[in-house]
Amino acid sequence: MNTWIILSVIAFIGIIIRIIYFPTEVPFRLDVVDYFGYAIKMNQVGHFPTNWPLANNGWSSFVSFFYMFIPNNFFDAVHLQRLLSVSISIITIIPVYFLSRKFFNEKISLVGAAIFVFEPRIVLNSLQGDTIPLYILLIAVLFCLFLTKNNKIMYLSFVLLALASTVRYEALVLFLPMTIMFFIKRKNVNKKIFRYFLCLFLFLLIIIPIAYLRMDASGRDGFSSHFFAVISFIEYEVLQGLTPISTDPDYGPIDIRTPNETWITENQDNSTVFVSQISTNFLKMFGLTLIPIFILFIPAGVFLLISKKKYKEINHKILSIILFTFFLILPAFYAYGRNLEDPRYLLVIFPVYVIISLFFINTVYKKLDERKWVLCTIIIVLVIVFFGAFSFKDIDSSNNHDKEAFQIAEFIVKNCDGINYFWPESQFVKSATISSNWPNIPEPDRWGHGHITREIKLFEADEYSSLDKFIVEKKDLGLSHLFTDGQDYVALKLGRNSIFNDVHFNEQNYPFLKKIFDSQDNGFDYHVKIFEINYDLIEKMYDK
Repeated sequence: MNTWIILSVIAFIGIIIRIIYFPTEVPFRLDVVDYFGYAIKMNQVGHFPTNWPLANNGWSSFVSFFYMFIPNNFFDAVHLQRLLSVSISIITIIPVYFLSRKFFNEKISLVGAAIFVFEPRIVLNSLQGDTIPLYILLIAVLFCLFLTKNNKIMYLSFVLLALASTVRYEALVLFLPMTIMFFIKRKNVNKKIFRYFLCLFLFLLIIIPIAYLRMDASGRDGFSSHFFAVISFIEYEVLQGLTPISTDPDYGPIDIRTPNETWITENQDNSTVFVSQISTNFLKMFGLTLIPIFILFIPAGVFLLISKKKYKEINHKILSIILFTFFLILPAFYAYGRNLEDPRYLLVIFPVYVIISLFFINTVYKKLDERKWVLCTIIIVLVIVFFGAFSFKDIDSSNNHDKEAFQIAEFIVKNCDGINYFWPESQFVKSATISSNWPNIPEPDRWGHGHITREIKLFEADEYSSLDKFIVEKKDLGLSHLFTDGQDYVALKLGRNSIFNDVHFNEQNYPFLKKIFDSQDNGFDYHVKIFEINYDLIEKMYDK
């Protein structure tokens, strides 16, 4: 009983922390917008949306059910998805606790639950509203079920694998290590073959209907189709340098379809660069995920495991954890090979981080004669470390900037046809498109990526050193306005072109540009100006 009370207190503190940082006026960005739009559309039509090949639609399908209980309001829907994500993140402390109990006593396992729920990246990710919290929950439960001694319960781990694969298709990589460990654990050959086919049946009982429904709706199953896409990318783009641009004569301009990845050299073997980026980015992202909580616990835990020669005592449970972890990070290797530097690809193995950390904490606890104040101190320190790593002032400032960026994006969507690219603020354009057309959801792009289509065109300016040349060359493609914020892009490492900054500070020198928006008029801290291009005046100037 005391265990559940303490878990409840830990969960309550975790909820309070997430409420403090909850972004009430900031919509979704990047891929989360696609999951959000898909869920809304699915709730409207009552089935998987047709011609929308969103692979990881398990999260959207789950969320869509709850949309029937809310008013028809854009931000109400946004808040609901975030609250579901937060709730799932909090619930995950239960399987993390029981997974810890496979190796440690109750008190140490409670610390493991606290480490997970207070981990800053887990907290902030839970506020994003994306697939990761549900994915982590399902994988953590899968670990617990697979490591149980009860065979009937263990069968359910294959059901969890199927469910996790609908949320993120890369979960399918666990099928092989689960099969291997299933046969290693059991000695009776006849019984284990029968039981394995029972597990396989339960797995396929979920996978096949989902694949069929996806094929019927969009022509892709979302499982094999994406694994074949990965294989195709490695075979053609990595090993041969055969990119869509070099092989497809109908490849569109940069603002319509994704360009080559910058590290790829066309018609050459790029495998050396690919492998180099895997090692470099993995080490970098792994290091980042250790900060701030795991930076002490993980190295110390690994050191103790090696120094005490615990590796000689590897049993089925430990071997399963090791094997599952290796396969779970394979998708991260692929992402980092493509130079996608994002620590969230490693969040799914945070329950394993917790287990390794607890080896160190357990050793310290025993050294100090198992005194209760030790564990209480550790939990208090975890909370202090969290607030030290992410101050409320910094998060609040970031949320305020994002709120203003979204409102600016709404103005752009309503008043512009084409504008220069303005990353990272441009990531709110899709949310602004949905908000402006609510409750109608834009169609997915025609390239089959499952991404929502933007109603306005965004134009890259990286290769231009002249503003006039950029404007003239993009005219026929639909450029109608310019976005300026006067930022020092080099210092901020934004990767944007500074040719627009002179317009921001010396607008009187550009008579062919009419200012139609100035964020200072709205009292914004983020100073943005938007100009409408007068092409008639430009032509007259050139004629002279």
